[in-house]
Amino acid sequence: MEVEENPFEEEVVANQWIQIVEEHPHDVRDNELYPLVECWIKNTLPTTFLDLGCGQGVFYNKFEKYFKTYIGIDSSTFLINRANNLYGERGAIFNVASVYDTNLGTASVDAVLSVNVLFHVQDLNRMAKEMFRILKPRGGFLISTVNPLCAEKWISFYSDLEKEDKKHVGKVSFPTLHLSKNTFFNHSLEEIFEYFEKNNLKIERIEDLGLHKGDNGRGLFLNIYGFKKGESN
Repeated sequence: MEVEENPFEEEVVANQWIQIVEEHPHDVRDNELYPLVECWIKNTLPTTFLDLGCGQGVFYNKFEKYFKTYIGIDSSTFLINRANNLYGERGAIFNVASVYDTNLGTASVDAVLSVNVLFHVQDLNRMAKEMFRILKPRGGFLISTVNPLCAEKWISFYSDLEKEDKKHVGKVSFPTLHLSKNTFFNHSLEEIFEYFEKNNLKIERIEDLGLHKGDNGRGLFLNIYGFKKGESN
């Protein structure tokens, strides 16, 4: 099946992202996201943990002490190479793979974390179906993504913008983020709920986060918490 373009598979963009994460402070990540992820991991206590769209493995570095088996997957060879160079000798497993085809066994992971990935994904149904397949029964997930209720604000950060249906591609400039190319799929919150529920991924709760707010006062980011139930459709 066709897989959409991923700018982070380009070396220039991957290196820009590496520099952003490793060399610049992040108020949202440091003050909001990391504490929330740590709380979720401690409550979930996964034996086998999947970081779906792991980039260069920053979550392994932050929370290594909680993991018995950590697997990081990303479609960017450059980011996976960086992750292996940084943490591969510490016991983490990093592989190049897609959110649509993780190359993992059925019902093989206890929990899935995916941060700033969902808005890069064109086919929510395929991603949700793969998450359902690899999660163990009642396995949990935490998806952190841009807030669909602030989509117009996010799109305003783009320049040299090319649009095609839900797809937006261009340069992005955010207070702590400057990329020469990035992709944004404008999925509604209703669509996210629809495709996750269709594949029996139960969304238990959502929460806004982000020190920078959209014009509607909502946080620019959104955390989605849930678990696997029943059988996929």
